[in-house]
Parts: sequence; structure tokens; C-alpha cells
Amino acid sequence: MNTNFIAFKTFIFATCLLMTTFAIAQPHPEKMVERIAEDLNLSEEQKSEILKIHEQAASQCQNAESKKDHHKCMRKQKDSIDSATKDVLTTEQQTKFDEIKASHPKHNRNKSRN
Repeated sequence: MNTNFIAFKTFIFATCLLMTTFAIAQPHPEKMVERIAEDLNLSEEQKSEILKIHEQAASQCQNAESKKDHHKCMRKQKDSIDSATKDVLTTEQQTKFDEIKASHPKHNRNKSRN
């Protein structure tokens, strides 16, 4: 086989693999909202509002050049996302939301990075 053809096939395969990995690694606002909805017993209206908040934040980061840049962009928006989310919640749900955030190791780790 021609060496150039093998190199080309390898390049195409690696590119496809990279694109698939990047697409899978992108956050899914629907999944995030479903987790929140389950933990806080959200109404359909609350789920819809919170989904809009997360989708808007994700759309602002969609042009990030790498997964790391996308995560950095989302972390910068974390406080505004949390604030907007809490505006949709009842007082009881807000308390539980704060408890969940405080007990989540990833949340605490991100706080130390900022």
C-alpha cells in the first residue's frame, strides 16, 4: 500500500476520533437539569426555566476552542447560573440546593481554583 494513503487514512481516523470525543465531552444542559429536578423535586415549569438558564450559558461557551476552554467559560458563569437558578426555586428548594452544592467535592474544588 502507498505510504501516503496509509498516513491519510490514519489522519482521517484520528480526526474522527477526536471530533467524537469532543462532542461526547460537551455538557448536556438537559442531563444537568434532570439531576437538579430529581434532587429538588422541581415542577415542569421550574425545569423549563432552569433548562433555559443552562442552555443560554452553554451557548455562550459553544465557540470555545477546547474542552478546557469550555469548562473555564462555564466556571466563569457559575455564580450567575446559580443565582438565576435560585430565583426559580422555592425557599425550601434553595436551602437544599445550597446544601447539595456545599457537599459536592467538585464544587468545593472549583472554588479553590478561582
